[in-house]
Amino acid sequence: MKAIRTALALALAASICACGGREDPAALMASAKQYMQRRDFSASMIQLKNLLQISPDDAAARYLLGVALLEQGDAVSAQIELDKAVKLGLWSDELQVALARAALARGQADRLLERFGSTPLSAPKANAELRALVGMAYLERVRLREAARAFEQALELDASNVTAQIGAARVAAARANPAEALSRVERVLGAAPDSVPALLLKAELLEQQSQHDAAASAYRAAVAAAPSQLGPRLSLIMHLLNVGTPEKAGAEVAAMEAAAPRDPRMLYAKALVLVRQQQFPAAKQAVLQVLKAAPEHVPSLTLAGIAALQTGALAEAESHLRKAVFNEPQAPGAKRLLATTHLRMGKIEAALSEVHELLKVGQDASTLALAGEAYLASGDAAAAARHYELAKALAPRDTSVRTRLGLVRFAAGEPERAISELEAASAADAKDYQADLALIANYLRKRDADRALAAVQALESKQPENPLTYNLRGAALILKKDLAGARASFERALGLQPAYMPAVNNLARLDLRENDRTAARQRYQDFLDRDPNNQAALIGLAAVLRTTGADAGEIEKLLKQAVAGNPTSVSAHGALINFYMRSRNFTAARGAAQAAQAALPGEPRMVQAVGMTQLAAGETRQAIASLTRLAEMQYGAPEPQVLLAKAYMAAKQPDDAIKALRAALAPRPDFGPAQRELAAIYVATGRHEDALREAKAIQARRPQDALGYVLEAELYVAQKNLELAARTYRAALRRFDRAGLALRTHAILEAAGKPFEADTMAEDWIRRHPNDAAMLAYLADRDLAARRYGPAEERYRSALQRTPDNPLLLNNLAWVSHELKRPAALEYAERAHDLAPDDPAIMDTLGSMLAEAGQVERGLELLGRAADAAPDQYQIRLNFAKSLIKTDRKIAARRELEQLARLDEKLPERQEAVKLLGGL
Repeated sequence: MKAIRTALALALAASICACGGREDPAALMASAKQYMQRRDFSASMIQLKNLLQISPDDAAARYLLGVALLEQGDAVSAQIELDKAVKLGLWSDELQVALARAALARGQADRLLERFGSTPLSAPKANAELRALVGMAYLERVRLREAARAFEQALELDASNVTAQIGAARVAAARANPAEALSRVERVLGAAPDSVPALLLKAELLEQQSQHDAAASAYRAAVAAAPSQLGPRLSLIMHLLNVGTPEKAGAEVAAMEAAAPRDPRMLYAKALVLVRQQQFPAAKQAVLQVLKAAPEHVPSLTLAGIAALQTGALAEAESHLRKAVFNEPQAPGAKRLLATTHLRMGKIEAALSEVHELLKVGQDASTLALAGEAYLASGDAAAAARHYELAKALAPRDTSVRTRLGLVRFAAGEPERAISELEAASAADAKDYQADLALIANYLRKRDADRALAAVQALESKQPENPLTYNLRGAALILKKDLAGARASFERALGLQPAYMPAVNNLARLDLRENDRTAARQRYQDFLDRDPNNQAALIGLAAVLRTTGADAGEIEKLLKQAVAGNPTSVSAHGALINFYMRSRNFTAARGAAQAAQAALPGEPRMVQAVGMTQLAAGETRQAIASLTRLAEMQYGAPEPQVLLAKAYMAAKQPDDAIKALRAALAPRPDFGPAQRELAAIYVATGRHEDALREAKAIQARRPQDALGYVLEAELYVAQKNLELAARTYRAALRRFDRAGLALRTHAILEAAGKPFEADTMAEDWIRRHPNDAAMLAYLADRDLAARRYGPAEERYRSALQRTPDNPLLLNNLAWVSHELKRPAALEYAERAHDLAPDDPAIMDTLGSMLAEAGQVERGLELLGRAADAAPDQYQIRLNFAKSLIKTDRKIAARRELEQLARLDEKLPERQEAVKLLGGL
């Protein structure tokens, strides 16, 4: 309290002096130095800032202010002041030491070594401190021999140098000699009991020895020794999080926030605690504030990547983690997270490359498990299993590794070994239940209700008070057609946790399954009476209302409330934007997207929404600006560049569109949408010779890529020269042997009137690639389009033998089986939906079949969700309208059809919608 009053008194005194006249700079300098000697750095900073208002070019004041900022832990601001001192002509041993300290504090070890690695200073004590700081930089780079030598040199110059003594202790600890390290630290504390670096190191050493209470005491001693410094408290917070006491860590963050509410380190600590508490949206907002002040700070970039990854903002996570890895190439944590993000994004090659780099550095269990994940995603189940086996050998008690290995066994077509691994993992840990969840998920996916229920029974013994247990039991009972038992299980889940939304959704779906939409609507309304801003309930109620023909204003009100009550929710904003887009109210859609972007300034999906709504509204210049920003945010991703190219074409700027597509193809030469779009633009603008020149140049420059051949062939397709296109594709296929090339070659051969040659090529591909299902699926899709349902059914079954549990194949098999009146059709559709519950095409298929089978309410609910999720897929929206007509919901059907009737007159969906309207 005394320090706070002193600072306030000084501030008041400074303001009085400013009113009454100018203070003497020499007096201010003397006062600042006195405060620094007393280690009252806050007071000294006030005096120095007053001095610099009078004499902004005072180099000595700049230097002292930099030192004071360093002592307060603000290395970024310190660097600025010290650099100004250098520019003003100051050169001293002390300034060089301060610059080295600032670089080290900012994590710029390489910069420190480059600038000061061989720099001698004239004063022995200053030279000793600089050598010690160089040693610390070597330690940061895990170069122990160079670090030890630098500390020896420092101690030869000044045997009492604390930095060198602490550095030597750190070297001992790194060489697995904790006793020597602790002994050295105790000697330092004997001479300087309030040495903050020594107290922090002591705490770290005790923490490594699992002496957590003693470590916490040492951290608290460091906080007491320097109460104005945030660094020690940040270390204490990290320790409290590591030992699993986030509530204590939160109390320390509150203390930090009271002392320094805007300090980036406080915000970083706050974000750390929020991540541990799984409050990822709030963590994201906190850490983004840190990055405004320190955009290159690797720990903050990593934390921002975690928060973005956990909120589903994959492109944003990739952007943060790429920066972290670029700034700190040897940071394994950031690189591991980047590989995980790339796996989630489907960028398998990038993930494998990063995993290979990690494995070169070290083969610990977590990295080996990540390698297994990457290999599994690439389709190499054997390599995945090998890496998981190695991970299991290193961490035999890690049930998560055994759980993942079990899932790999499933992917490799070894269900018995998979179940054995999962059962072993389940039995190995009475508390961990991830293996149980994996077993249950597998049985539910296979629609094996009895084994799923047996696995739920085992889960219940571990998690009797977890609503998830009874939610899963309900799902299994639905498979057994025991709807009453399922309802009772979902009700029990709600009894344990009244706000458990998955159970509410499942109960509402049971209501709809029993064609009781009034009960479903009331269920959501009852929940909203208790929690008016619950996003899932508001969106769920809006979906139910849509099937009843409710007024559009009522639905809009619910979606607006979802946004107002959840301003940082991507899905809430997305639902409102899609509502306006579906209604073709592009002005309102653009306004909603811009509001979403303001609420979520770092969210790429909202930037994309702004760009696409602007494009729909005809605002091409603004759309180009928004999509350019999106491409910058998602650097290296091809999809934003393709969207940008479309905006340029809408603005009649084909040259810029071509540039955007070239940028899309630079990291992904095989990206089909960009390949075809580029060829189409060349043809549309009559630049056939330019297109051919570019294709040939790419073939010469990048012979290992198929891009040049694809561009050449697509140019011929656009010119309607199918003979030459087929010949070029066949040459590319012989050279690269890729499924995508094989499918396109077949299509062009058929279009060229060569069905026998096309089918021969397809049969040869299928024979030579026994594990590839792409050609079979393509041929089945072709049969389905031609209504050749028998051959389509046979081919879909063959494809599923090669890739079991493929939701799109199951969906199409369901439709074919439905047309053939097979009893299993609905089961296939349900399985597809279980595997991909949010896929609009799958919801469309299942919804149509359910509505036809008499499960009207559930079917319409799925069709409405499908239409909401894909407002630009007009056939899905038309199917929804047709089902509404069949169930005599003419008001709701008319609303849907009127929106479709506003489409381009040339679209077949618009033409059919107009006909249907005429019949209502």
